[in-house]
Amino acid sequence: MMELKLQTLLSLDRLANIMRYCELTKNLEGDVAEFGVFRGGSLELIAQLHPGKTAWGIDSFEGLPEPTQHDNHHKKGDFKEVEYENILGYFGTMHRNVNLLKGFSPDIFNNIDQYKKFCFVHIDVDLYESVAHGLAYFYPRMVDGGVILLDDYGWDTTEGAKRAVDEFIHAQEQGIFTEI
Repeated sequence: MMELKLQTLLSLDRLANIMRYCELTKNLEGDVAEFGVFRGGSLELIAQLHPGKTAWGIDSFEGLPEPTQHDNHHKKGDFKEVEYENILGYFGTMHRNVNLLKGFSPDIFNNIDQYKKFCFVHIDVDLYESVAHGLAYFYPRMVDGGVILLDDYGWDTTEGAKRAVDEFIHAQEQGIFTEI
């Protein structure tokens, strides 16, 4: 496994999934992104595995926003124990292909060129509304063969994330889609 200097909460099997899908997408056109960076460990892995691509790291760096009625565990401010300036400085020095964006969805997506395409996206934002925003933004911008990897689907503590994915898939099956 590649060496990560930044911390991650992801288990080895989840990091192995990121590696597997990065390998499948490394030769596709488009940028890569992680929506939900926290301490930056998995973004570092994604950037290392896509050295010739821009890697977008998108996070509030202030913790989670207010949960909705669909969310069952996390509360506002969870995962706020991060120093944005330190992560920004690290990536600016060690991984120049990383572009960090600080802010809450969906507004943060306005900082990316609307015509940007992606080949790999890791969504790890835990909450219903944030997952819904991520899917609405990234899905129409994926290249053929691209992968969206959803970290929080099916966990007992992220029922809202699962609901957002299920609703998104159902809307796709019905031909209903709202893009951000």
